[in-house]
Amino acid sequence: MRKIIWREFTIALLDILRYKKNKSRGLLHVNLRQYHGPEIELRDGTSVRPGDSIGELHLSNSAFFNILRNCSSDVQAVMKIKKEMKQELTQLAEMVQQNKVDQKIKAFFGITIFHQGARLLGFDIKEIDSAFWRLCYKVGQLPLFVLIHPLNWIHPKKKKLVPKEIWISRSALLRDFLPTSKS
Repeated sequence: MRKIIWREFTIALLDILRYKKNKSRGLLHVNLRQYHGPEIELRDGTSVRPGDSIGELHLSNSAFFNILRNCSSDVQAVMKIKKEMKQELTQLAEMVQQNKVDQKIKAFFGITIFHQGARLLGFDIKEIDSAFWRLCYKVGQLPLFVLIHPLNWIHPKKKKLVPKEIWISRSALLRDFLPTSKS
């Protein structure tokens, strides 16, 4: 009961603060940017170097909260989010294939506390090396963490979710998320 009340309170607060900048109903948003970090190699052999174009993935908090609001249990919410993420990644793969996304993009990446779920979707998981940026992302994702685990933030001995980088190469996205043609 407390968790439901907390979710409703958070959603109402976000509405009051007009957090919904993007009216899109999608769970995932992509921004094009240039990579400035150290060279990394992804599982499929794709190498991302400074200056390469990458797609930065953002989870829509309002869409995420709406899923939580409409689910009666955590398990139901996880299944719904996984299903919607697969649909969103399939749409992204189709846009990449149809050249509606910049062809120079070598990989897609995001920073999330939900890296365990991302691993199940085929993403590579990388640690955030900088302690400063790790702290910044942790503070930035604290409201999301508190929403999901409203009492865990006051129990320091409980395992906390730590933000990590998630990566998927352009070719892995196409391979894993394009619907196979049935001949």
